[in-house]
Amino acid sequence: MNFKELLKRAQFHGAKILVDTRFSWYWSLSMIILFCSSVMVLYVTIQRYFSGPTHIVKTDYVRKQVMFPTVTICPEISYPNETMDKFVKEIKYPSSLNATYIRSVLQQLGAFSSPDVMFNIEDLERIQELLDYNNLDINSAALRLTPKCEDILLKCRWLNSIVDCSSLFTMEVTRVGYCCTFNGRSLRRELIKRGYRKSMEKNEKIYYVDKIGPTNSLMVAVDQRSGLHDIDLDYKWVAFQTGQHYVDDVVNGTPISPGEEFWVSYKTRNIQASEEIVDISSELRHCTLPTEPLKYFPVYHKKYCLMECEMERTIRECHCLKFTHPILPGIPICRARSLQCSRGATISYATDECNCQPTCNVEIESSQFSTFDLIQAPTFDTFYDGLDLKEVSVIRVFVPTLIERIFQRKSYFTAINLFSQLGGVFNVFFGCSILTVLELVMLAWRAVRNYIYREQ
Repeated sequence: MNFKELLKRAQFHGAKILVDTRFSWYWSLSMIILFCSSVMVLYVTIQRYFSGPTHIVKTDYVRKQVMFPTVTICPEISYPNETMDKFVKEIKYPSSLNATYIRSVLQQLGAFSSPDVMFNIEDLERIQELLDYNNLDINSAALRLTPKCEDILLKCRWLNSIVDCSSLFTMEVTRVGYCCTFNGRSLRRELIKRGYRKSMEKNEKIYYVDKIGPTNSLMVAVDQRSGLHDIDLDYKWVAFQTGQHYVDDVVNGTPISPGEEFWVSYKTRNIQASEEIVDISSELRHCTLPTEPLKYFPVYHKKYCLMECEMERTIRECHCLKFTHPILPGIPICRARSLQCSRGATISYATDECNCQPTCNVEIESSQFSTFDLIQAPTFDTFYDGLDLKEVSVIRVFVPTLIERIFQRKSYFTAINLFSQLGGVFNVFFGCSILTVLELVMLAWRAVRNYIYREQ
């Protein structure tokens, strides 16, 4: 049986006309055009699947309670005079150093936590010589020089009850040094406690609210008695992230001024991945699930990924880690000679170097801020009693609504849907199915076999 006879007996659409001498040329040209058209449609369909297989659907959801945000209040970058005076009095000095010189250069120690602090390498090396002599490191020295939370937070109120600020806030290391943190987490602290296990430590202090409005809020009075000598270094600031955020990546916030009240209406936008796209690879869905842990962080977030990337880059280029990075066993903290190198290893959030994808399931903070001057007059609110309103800043954080806006990422079509669409394309252009494909394979096999027999 030759190839023409096979085409005559074939069942797929148009095969018999190909061997008809009256129409073969026209039909062959038509099939070539249809084949090219089908290839173009197939290419567009497959590209759509690989480039954007998901879409976003917006819905609103009423929650019974909302996790309160992570609130981070940071003191001035410059160390207060009283803490530096106390430090130089309590420290022991080698014969090559004296208190007068150390007091004059001690402010430069802040260069290890803030890029805004100017420094001289020789002065920093002398400070480190003093720390080594007293068996101190940069971390312990910075902790002694930074004002404590009980010193800068004068009064706190949580859900209409006056509480001790030290029961709400903890002192944690951020990207700019020690700050006071409410309802947050610290990877540095957890790594020391749990090591490199990927399990996430259970936090017993998680704050939720089930009532809304300014009266059901967190209020904090912040001491502002220190003078403003350097506009870049001598100011306090506050930052907000979603609840239980790792504060290790906190790098900036909003400055707070004395004599003002700062209101924060905390809102979030929730981006979720539907169950149907969980099985799609991260390269196709263009995001990473929070349940996919990083090397050090037990959960995934783009900011955490960038921080790990910066840590790896700092280790690779400088052979050390910044004082503000989480502590890793066997990796030293960058000293004075490596400080400039570690500053140059900082990773920008917009960089493509780290291959950090967006997070699939993530809450994005989108709060609204407002400020007004504190009036020196009696009020009905007892929170202001005993406060010098010219020398404090009041921060009030509240949840305005329990309605949460959810942007859910869903799949346009799955791999099965893609297969069905490809079958539909072939059916439109050629009227063929899987049986037709099997028949074509069989015809090709017979044609090859007949050719081999003829050659023999």
